Amino acid sequence: MARELATNWPLLQQDERDNDLRRMKEALAVGLYTEILELWDLISGELWQSGFLNPNKPGYIQYAQIALQAAQGLGNFAAECEIRNGLGWAYMERGDFSKAEAWFKSVLDCDRRTGNIGGECRTIRDLGTLAVRRNRFGTALKLYRTALRIVQAQKPDAPTEEAEAWAIREAEIYNLLGNLFLHLREYKQSWNALSHSLQKYEDLGDKYRYYLAAPLLNMGHWHFRQGHYVEARGYYQKCLQVSTELGRKDMIAGAKFWLAHVEEVEGNLTIATRLIEEAESAYNEVGMYAMRELASQVGQRLSTNQRPSWLARVLGQRVDLRRLLDFTWTAVDLLLTEPILAVKVSVRLTASVVKQLF
Repeated sequence: MARELATNWPLLQQDERDNDLRRMKEALAVGLYTEILELWDLISGELWQSGFLNPNKPGYIQYAQIALQAAQGLGNFAAECEIRNGLGWAYMERGDFSKAEAWFKSVLDCDRRTGNIGGECRTIRDLGTLAVRRNRFGTALKLYRTALRIVQAQKPDAPTEEAEAWAIREAEIYNLLGNLFLHLREYKQSWNALSHSLQKYEDLGDKYRYYLAAPLLNMGHWHFRQGHYVEARGYYQKCLQVSTELGRKDMIAGAKFWLAHVEEVEGNLTIATRLIEEAESAYNEVGMYAMRELASQVGQRLSTNQRPSWLARVLGQRVDLRRLLDFTWTAVDLLLTEPILAVKVSVRLTASVVKQLF
């Protein structure tokens, strides 16, 4: 069955996905669990990269739910953990944070039941990323540091495949820490972490070039936040180049989104509008609907070429009210987890919110 369905690849056509999803359901009904997991191994990566995250159409989420039932039917806890993790990410990218948290917590339980320390490290890291998406930066910092401690305790000194796997995890966590410190405007700590991440990925060679896009994008953010627009454009363009070469549609969208911001601040509104339209389309294609909505809002602002009054921004713009609410949650979360850092960050975020309003 797996070979038969794989010959129908690529599943870029709606009718192909409809047919294969139907046959997977039929296979599930008669207990062909092994065949289902074989197919899942063949197509899950491509489904994810192609961005079929809409739960109302045959795509990643619906395939994953069938694969999960097959893994449970076989008692294959390792496969179950992997599938649950993918579902957590799928819902997080769709902006459904409650469902994402539930899936990630179920993964953590699965990792601990199976004694998968590498998986536990990854899931703690993913919960940290979810906390960042919710602007719970103190919680995220605590989770990332916990994951990093696991890496440093487990990583072998000798150059083995296991050491390589832990080195990848370390590079990922440093990139995430760099991004988090950037949110907190702790620029020195941010740059150190991002540089460490980029260097580790480069040391790992071309095999892991796919992951270079993330620290490159964040280094662009690092410069953009401080008004270094020439340098920011350079890093965003490098990110776009790497992502285009490797077919990373999510990062292509992100690079174009932020290149549009660079062009806007430099007064190139025609180019900025084109880039933001391309970013919105790309976000929609990969199912990142929260970012698609944000790109749409930026596009609307660019089309009017006007900055609304502070009163209109407070009363009429949901995005600004959301920033105020996010600021409150961020301050409370930091105060409970990192009280000293909370004082520093609260001053910076207050100044930022006031600047955005006026």
